[in-house]
Amino acid sequence: MLTINQTYNKYALPAKQNMYTGTIPVQNDTVQFKGRVGHEIIKSGKKNLTLIQETAFFREPKTLDYAVEYAKNKFADASKLRIIVGACSSGEEALSFKMLMNGKKAEILGFDAGESAIKQANRNIYQISIPKDKKNENYAKEMGIAAYRDSYLGFTDKLTKQEKKYQHLFNKMFEEIETPKQKVSFLDKFRNYLLEKMGRYPDIEIKSRTYKVKQPEKLNCKFMVGNIEQMDTFIPNGKAHILSFRNAFYHIMNEDLEQGERTPIPESILRPTLSNIAKQTNKILKKDGLFILGEHEDKQGSNMELLSEVLKESGFTEEVQRKNKYCNIWRKVSDL
Repeated sequence: MLTINQTYNKYALPAKQNMYTGTIPVQNDTVQFKGRVGHEIIKSGKKNLTLIQETAFFREPKTLDYAVEYAKNKFADASKLRIIVGACSSGEEALSFKMLMNGKKAEILGFDAGESAIKQANRNIYQISIPKDKKNENYAKEMGIAAYRDSYLGFTDKLTKQEKKYQHLFNKMFEEIETPKQKVSFLDKFRNYLLEKMGRYPDIEIKSRTYKVKQPEKLNCKFMVGNIEQMDTFIPNGKAHILSFRNAFYHIMNEDLEQGERTPIPESILRPTLSNIAKQTNKILKKDGLFILGEHEDKQGSNMELLSEVLKESGFTEEVQRKNKYCNIWRKVSDL
């Protein structure tokens, strides 16, 4: 008789199939709860890599607001701002930048290594979700599932001043549509059952509202499959005012092992990769352009001290005050 782990592996989905976890562990393309925790398995040479796709509208608002206001003021004479969003997942961050421009013309390009995420981004349809009751909400918090950080956009009446601002911008861009009925196959249900029995990704009951972009033809926002290590093949030199690559460097700085575990890549091997990324970032940004990292990437098991060192060697300086020896917003000060 097979153990749970053996059964789980036996019925594992193909490597390129998209899998969303944290709310409902496995879902098809009909219904996906965006702004949630998920992952996509892709092939990289002979290995399978697990891309964690955790995203939300207006994530890390302090950083977003700073970057937008900086760009508007520093490049006030620009007819439009050009913003690149790497590791864009299904597009929430890129569209957050667009909403925060609020009248200032902006051309935005989002890229991600995951094909399924880019397909979803190009649909211009999103769901805002929240646990159905307090019990489920508390359970999600206990499990460390920070998946509903943008739920206030569709479900909360009592909002802070900042949340009211974001909700207003969201309602200007989006209109609500009927939420499609979810279709879950027998295999999906079986996998959900196994994952729940193993204590991983519990099946939390949620309620959702679905929204679509009102005028996608006017977005001036494009999404494509791409890799930050190869930006010079699809982004012109010296045109971007902002490059955002948030909460994704742990994919580059660590090697995937079995069952989702990771081990740090040695500095001798990692440094040339980071140097290449820093040089390409320098090339695509205008002078005084910003390179934005996640606010807490120093706590994600990555060698951010090494990245900081490489950025300083590649024409960048810290734009904001460091916290715990870590700076997440960098400014280009010189060409290479």
